[in-house]
Formats: sequence, C-alpha cells, structure tokens
Amino acid sequence: NFAGRVPVSGRARAQFAARGYDPRALYSGRGPEPKYDRQAIVQRMADGETVRASSRSMGARFTVIQRMIYDTRKRMGLRTNNQLVAHFLRNGWID
Repeated sequence: NFAGRVPVSGRARAQFAARGYDPRALYSGRGPEPKYDRQAIVQRMADGETVRASSRSMGARFTVIQRMIYDTRKRMGLRTNNQLVAHFLRNGWID
C-alpha cells in the first residue's frame, strides 16, 4: 500500500524488478544500500557547505551527489535545496 506517497510508474517498477529488487523497496528502505548517506549530505548543506564542497570532501563525483539531492527532492515533492533542508530539520532527521 503506497497511500499518500509519490506514485511510481509501472515502467519504473518493471525496471526495478528486472534488477532483482522488490518494487516496494522504493519506499520501504529495503532496497540496495546507497553509497552515500543522504542525511549526511543534507546535514552538510544545513551547515552551509555547498554541494560541490561536500562532494569533494566525501570523495564523490559532484554529479552523483547533485543527482541524489535532486532525486530526494523530487520524491518528497520539494522544489529547492532550502526546502529540502527545512523538511529534514522539521522531521528531526538532521540537527
């Protein structure tokens, strides 16, 4: 049951299932472990660090981190990085 969550297209479910993952893992946290921690990245943004500086200090490519932030914002229905940081702060996911 995905009530109240961002809908996922049938095509996305099929691609996810083709890779051997449970389609429900898109929302349940049971999917593959991300290489970089979203909370750590958003915490760095809240501390005033730029995405480029965060990616350098984490040893990651800028585009990977930028895409991760974009995907997170899109799934949560947020438009800007500031809204993302505010959302994480309000929910107590970061300090």
